[in-house]
Amino acid sequence: MLHRRTVPLVNVLVLLSATLCPHTVRAQTSDLVDQNFSQHLQQQRLYRLAGLNAERQLSRITDDDRARSQWIRELLTARSLEALEMSHDLAAPQWQQLDADFARWQAELRDDFARAEVDAKYEYVRYRRAKWMVDTANLDANRAETLGRAGGLLREISGRLRSLDDRLSQLIRDPSTRDSPALSVAAKRLQQQSKLLAGEVRLAHSQCYLPGSADATHLLSEADDHFKELARAVPPTEVSLTARLREAETQRRLGQFEFAQRYLASFPAELPADFDSQLRQVEEAELQIDLGRPQNSIELLNEPLQRPARAGEGEWRGAARLTVIRAYLALAEQSSKANADKPDSSVSRAYLSAAVRQIASLEQESSRYWVRRAEAMLASVGGNARLSPTESSSSPGDAEIDILSRSAANFFRRDQHSDAIVAYRKAAGLAFNAGQLTKSYDLAIKAAAILHQDKQHRDAVNEFNQIVDKYPREPRVAQADWLAILNSAQLLAKNELDVDSYTNHLRQHISRWPDDATSQAARDWLGRLLQQLGQDQEARDVWQAIPVTYDGIDGVLAQLRTSALQQWTRPLRPDDVGRFAQRSAHSPTSRHVRPAEDEVQHLRLYLQEIARSAKAAEKQGTHARAQLIQWEIELLFTDTPLAELAPPTKPATSLLSRQEQERLTMLRALQSALEQPAESRSEWREISEAQFDLVLPMLARLDREIVVQSATAPRQVSLATQQWRIVEGVNSKPAWQSNAQLLSFAGAALTRRGTPEPAIRHYEQLVDLEPKSAGHRLALAELNEALSSDIAVKTALDNYRRAARLCEEATPKWYQAKLGIARTLLNSGQRERAAESIQLLATLHPDLGGEPWHGEFQRILEKAQ
Repeated sequence: MLHRRTVPLVNVLVLLSATLCPHTVRAQTSDLVDQNFSQHLQQQRLYRLAGLNAERQLSRITDDDRARSQWIRELLTARSLEALEMSHDLAAPQWQQLDADFARWQAELRDDFARAEVDAKYEYVRYRRAKWMVDTANLDANRAETLGRAGGLLREISGRLRSLDDRLSQLIRDPSTRDSPALSVAAKRLQQQSKLLAGEVRLAHSQCYLPGSADATHLLSEADDHFKELARAVPPTEVSLTARLREAETQRRLGQFEFAQRYLASFPAELPADFDSQLRQVEEAELQIDLGRPQNSIELLNEPLQRPARAGEGEWRGAARLTVIRAYLALAEQSSKANADKPDSSVSRAYLSAAVRQIASLEQESSRYWVRRAEAMLASVGGNARLSPTESSSSPGDAEIDILSRSAANFFRRDQHSDAIVAYRKAAGLAFNAGQLTKSYDLAIKAAAILHQDKQHRDAVNEFNQIVDKYPREPRVAQADWLAILNSAQLLAKNELDVDSYTNHLRQHISRWPDDATSQAARDWLGRLLQQLGQDQEARDVWQAIPVTYDGIDGVLAQLRTSALQQWTRPLRPDDVGRFAQRSAHSPTSRHVRPAEDEVQHLRLYLQEIARSAKAAEKQGTHARAQLIQWEIELLFTDTPLAELAPPTKPATSLLSRQEQERLTMLRALQSALEQPAESRSEWREISEAQFDLVLPMLARLDREIVVQSATAPRQVSLATQQWRIVEGVNSKPAWQSNAQLLSFAGAALTRRGTPEPAIRHYEQLVDLEPKSAGHRLALAELNEALSSDIAVKTALDNYRRAARLCEEATPKWYQAKLGIARTLLNSGQRERAAESIQLLATLHPDLGGEPWHGEFQRILEKAQ
């Protein structure tokens, strides 16, 4: 969610223009896009724009490491904030990309101090990442695992910060640094900041362990040592005062409240301008809560939080709101203890309502990080028996409902589904008692949906049925009943529900909500079930009551004619054309295999029935679609003369979708290519995703035309050119770059066109994709053999031998490989070896495989001798 104050519109427009048109507006934006503007974008949580701004500046600065360091740090900040805002999963690609980018940026820097600055910022970014994990671990399903990962990351950061501290100490001692006062001051300040970060890392790491444990105490002590070293600087600086503030927090977490108060009281009256004094107020307020005085905490922060938010206050306001929420929850706990005999205390509820209002403000003012932390606090209330409201609350308010619903969502995220269901049920009951029926219905549906997701189908059916009975006037209640039917279907499939009960439920649904969209689906399902039971006439009556506007009308129309199409027992699926293509596995040495003629005939009859049914129902779109599919099948998979293949008529064409229109165009282009091949066709230049499933069948249809005996050589070359144009149309598509069938067609087409070198490259890819395919090896060997160079002949011989090892002995491909070996040996001048190979083969297989292999072997043997 963006901050309510946005970046001035002109600045955003200029920045976007600079990003899109850098050459034309660079001069106009050179003064505008600077570091202050980048920080302003970050404050407004426009992290993507801030990153674009930093990237643009980096592209302009090539020879100044100090300036590049500044913009790399800005880019690291923007990218990390964007990643934290976008992703709850800290192993997400955004973080992996950030780590990779950092390594690249760091390698570009040669200046030692610039590298140290970037390293320090990178470790700070990683610290923020780990801190998020620690602070929101209670919301994760695997809390212990999350804390373990965070602890490992923090431990690694500590080690890298020690190394950075050593490098900075060495840099400070370097004579060249001492000769530059400005660099010396900057290096010392950076070292102080890195030491402060090292203490904060240990402070965060201590929260990975149980409070008071030996590990937590040890890490807090180490953090305190870091802060003490920095906190005594005179005059005070922003770093030293932050260290003193963290020192107070460390003592508070150790339970040393007196020391914490002393450190907070030691702040000077005059504070440096770069120190955020409001953060001290937050720590004082946190201390007041731990001292048992939460009301003081609220009074301390109430006035500054009521002031209008200013740019750059997101962090402080998030921390302050979180502290106030904690204070209100503490007051609710105190009130509940004081009124133990009145669990429905209005005072406790008032404090809870105030906490919920603070969360609403937090969502408006701060980042997702602070909202998640507040939700973690609220989740603890949802599981607190003393504070959590009950369904019997006499006058429930929005606060109780909100607390329970948020707690339920958090339980669900943590995989505590049973707790989530209980919380949703409670919230739904409170909303129902308060007369908020819509909200109550939504919450009740969520509880039932968890049961549905967890495949607790019987409990889900009961839950949805209760919702239907409880909310009879809710406009969406038909959906709840439909969900009950879906779960009942699962029980029926497991034989845990009788068919009569299920069919009765479907009939009741249709009767109660006859015009609802769910009732059309219920009619469809009921018809299918009745048909399975042999009640064909009743099934047809149910289906015929479904309007043609139903999304599944195509399937219904097909079912209406099932009894007349007993030889075709299943509905046509969208992938049927692709299924036929899979049956046309192509290799350059075998003819295209077509589906059985009877199967094509059954499909043709089936499509004709759909078309007639659709036309009778006045759904012309379905009629046109059936015509189109029928023409596809006949054109691609039959040998019907082209003159007899009529494409869908013009009036029907206008009823097809855009994708179907594209398919029609491609099929017409294919028909034209088969009738009169041309050197190039514009339709093949760019095949959209809508035609992907047509590519292989079209290539196979052209292939079938090429290998017929009557085809002349020029026509074969022309058709092969068409094949290659189709391949080029999809070659750049990721889905087809490693498709073995496509590569096979491409290799064969290039071979037929007389271009062996590119054909070889395609078959080499095929061999890598399918190393156990003898057919690919044979094709590659034949192409290399034709080149006649020494290297090509050697490669051909190697592939023939590999192909022979891949084949079963005495099979056609095995004989083909053996013949290739003998022929290659002969053509390369190794006459004796060629003769020996054939003589050895004849010893094992006297007939040499029969014809045509026997004659070919004899001819080679005669030449070799």
